[in-house]
Amino acid sequence: MANGNGRVDCEKCKNSVSPRLWHEDDNNVLFIRSIQHICPICGVTMYTSGGGLNVIGLLVFGVIALIIALSIIVSTLRAIGFSSEVANFLSIISIGFVIAWYIDRRTHFIMKTKSYLKRNNR
Repeated sequence: MANGNGRVDCEKCKNSVSPRLWHEDDNNVLFIRSIQHICPICGVTMYTSGGGLNVIGLLVFGVIALIIALSIIVSTLRAIGFSSEVANFLSIISIGFVIAWYIDRRTHFIMKTKSYLKRNNR
């Protein structure tokens, strides 16, 4: 728990300390560097901040996930009996709907557009 003076209460030794920072040395193209906040008295890691995927990492893993999802849908549709062209078309349409649903879920674009049109068409 942070105090007003920039100090943090260590849960292990119960002291109010200014944590030392330990930068994980994993600078690379896909991930953001994480920082461990370490108690200078007992040496325990109090908490970690940062880390995770950066924009390039999100794009790389997103493209890989998209390719895997498309191949699973196409192979499933081909196993059902659809032709290759129809299976490809249906898989792209279904992935497009999933992407549109996800974007709408994050931004509420459809609801905002609907209320805007309703408000301005009176």
